[in-house]
Amino acid sequence: MTLQPLGVTVDGAQVAVDGATIVTNASFAAQPGDFVALVGPNGCGKTTLLSTLYRARKLSGGQIRVGGQDLADLGIRDSARLVAALPQSETHELNFRAEEVVSFGRRAHPTDRDDELITEAMELAGVRHLREAPILSVSGGERQRILLARAIAQHTPVLVLDEPTNHLDLSHQAKLLRTLHTLKRSRTVLAAVHDVNLAMHADLVVVMVDGTVRCSGPPSEVLTPQLVQEVYGVQAAAVRHPITGRQVLLFG
Repeated sequence: MTLQPLGVTVDGAQVAVDGATIVTNASFAAQPGDFVALVGPNGCGKTTLLSTLYRARKLSGGQIRVGGQDLADLGIRDSARLVAALPQSETHELNFRAEEVVSFGRRAHPTDRDDELITEAMELAGVRHLREAPILSVSGGERQRILLARAIAQHTPVLVLDEPTNHLDLSHQAKLLRTLHTLKRSRTVLAAVHDVNLAMHADLVVVMVDGTVRCSGPPSEVLTPQLVQEVYGVQAAAVRHPITGRQVLLFG
């Protein structure tokens, strides 16, 4: 079965945690197959907003639609057939083999293609050689890639990644970017990132400040030195990368 990406619409999303409003009136729209980068200072609400997409938290207001379907109208299992996630942090108490961890991604909708999808996901995440490794014995970067493989194996049209470059060295960050561009042929990818130059590779950048969306649009239009100064309080200059020609930001 060929996987087709779905659009994601966040419309006036509001999230309250323990009575405190963390996200308020957040809105943006991702087209099918977009790579969307959410950026903003620590504590701006990126993780909280993304967590509502994979149903780890509930909206207290607004709406999120995937392929036109309101997530609030779907059960957890049906939601898991639409959205897979790599959370920011995850602990493991049981020492499963890496391949077993990846196989958990198939629980939402098992098929006779499970073995194929698990192998394909581990190949994409670059961890097939670790399939027999106990999850508690691998490095932080390897664990991050195994959990990415689990999310890929879930085989959903939307993939949510919360700080996916955590624990990854430069080589594996570059490989992750290539993987994301492969994935977006069949998925819409939404990722919270801290590196604004990584966000330059996105189709859509969503800038969050103080729990709401400050602005969104193509990275070259949104991630300007002026915005970086206003949002992060850091001086920056925009230049063209001498090899790729892509706009990058230098910080002073």
